[in-house]
Amino acid sequence: MKYIFFIIFVSHLQAQNHSYFSIIPDLGAIDDKCYLDAVTYDSNYIYILGSLLTSQDSNGRNKVWDIYLSKFDYHGKLIAKTIFPDSSDGIPYIDANYPMIKINESLYFYSWNLHEYPPQNNSDYEAFIIDIKNAKIIRKKRIPRPFPGDYYFIHYCKAFFHNGKVNLMFETNPNDTIDIHYYMYEIDTSLNNFKIDSIGRFNQKLTFYWVSKNQKNEYEFVGEVSKIKNGEITSEMNLFYMKMDSTFKIIKRQDYIGNFNYGFVTADNYTILRNEDNTWVMSAYDWVITKEPDPNYGKPTTLKFSPEFDSLIWKRSMYEKPVDVKLMNSWIYYADKMKDGSGYITAGDQYDQRVGGRENYAVLYKVSENGDSLWTRKYIPLGWTKERTVGTGMSQVKVSDFNTIIMGGIAGDRDQNYAVKAWLLHLDSDGCLVPGCNTTINTKDIIDKKDKAFVVYPNPSSSGKIYLLSRISSNEKYNLSLLNLQGIEIYKNEFLPMEGAQYFIEIPEKIKPGEYILQIKK
Repeated sequence: MKYIFFIIFVSHLQAQNHSYFSIIPDLGAIDDKCYLDAVTYDSNYIYILGSLLTSQDSNGRNKVWDIYLSKFDYHGKLIAKTIFPDSSDGIPYIDANYPMIKINESLYFYSWNLHEYPPQNNSDYEAFIIDIKNAKIIRKKRIPRPFPGDYYFIHYCKAFFHNGKVNLMFETNPNDTIDIHYYMYEIDTSLNNFKIDSIGRFNQKLTFYWVSKNQKNEYEFVGEVSKIKNGEITSEMNLFYMKMDSTFKIIKRQDYIGNFNYGFVTADNYTILRNEDNTWVMSAYDWVITKEPDPNYGKPTTLKFSPEFDSLIWKRSMYEKPVDVKLMNSWIYYADKMKDGSGYITAGDQYDQRVGGRENYAVLYKVSENGDSLWTRKYIPLGWTKERTVGTGMSQVKVSDFNTIIMGGIAGDRDQNYAVKAWLLHLDSDGCLVPGCNTTINTKDIIDKKDKAFVVYPNPSSSGKIYLLSRISSNEKYNLSLLNLQGIEIYKNEFLPMEGAQYFIEIPEKIKPGEYILQIKK
């Protein structure tokens, strides 16, 4: 039996203006069921927006979900939480990871997807102006539909505040066919004026993931075009760029022809970025190696295009090894650019079934400005077996003004009746909870005891949490114990080490400041 010992110091001091953390915060939800849908920040706080379960009957039915806004400091301490009332028509909100559209340092535009209960085939949206600093909804209003009672009404686009207005591209279908109609909505901050224009219909299925206006008042779009076979929309797709004038006349349309194997696929994919030189960087899926186009088996790939898609500058996959993607099922949701110009990060999750069972973990990967693959990080709560996590994913990732990484999403827990829990991480610029997680270690050096199989951070711990970096993988369970200096065990957990994974341990509140021994044994 192998033993690894660390002397751990637990204190109540905080010497830095920020620290790195991974927390599943207690926000007061019933059974801890809570979604984290959107993240933003300022120089002092991190703000998260989501929905939590606030009521249900004795049989676990008739659930009521409410919107919350929570504020954390850069040490992971919950400062405030506000629960907002139901929508104007009393219909519960449905979670969605739409980007928060910044108006100024305090005000944001946001839209929530609403759903009738029992569920119908369609859903509505309500627009909000939210004051995050004062935790108030300033105003809200239902977004009108061009065809009330239509089959569906939805938008997928990443949008921006421009000249006092927000533009959103909605698609709608009067009936259950491929007869898709597209409408541009222009919404001002009063929410009293909804300018709605039809941009025409296409003989293709287009999905718009980006809409913005340039200095000439022209609309620019990026999205995907899906192939139609025998009157059915398939999962085969290409990326496209489109420019329209103010009357919605097409000025330019340029497709990236990739044998119909590149696309964004999911409704909750916000991975398009635009640089100051107007080049595009986006993370999408590549199904080329699956031989059978299927949205469940995509390989995340980051691509950089010229300003109007005339040329592909570079592309880089999240991993280059010839892995069977049916055994390495990856999802991506959000992307951002590092403030120091060092590259682009994309967040999501993976289901890894290569070694039996099913490992589900949050994932973050970085590509350099020149398209070099830099690193991929994996995150999972300590004490959760590889089969325990289910439906885990990072909804959004943002790079703070400190060039640190803020990532938020959910951790699904099989052991707690599939409860979905909010999960918030604050990482250094290398995606590390544990400094040095980007350091390459030779396995032989670990065997020869020149390097450690595990790294613990911080020490001393002042936040009630300890983070553990594993530099090894094993199919055998390891035991982690916290002992006092008399050798008495006061905390115990077990885990399966996964190379490169970063875990977090919450120190029980009953443990007083002092010196302790952290023991890891197999």
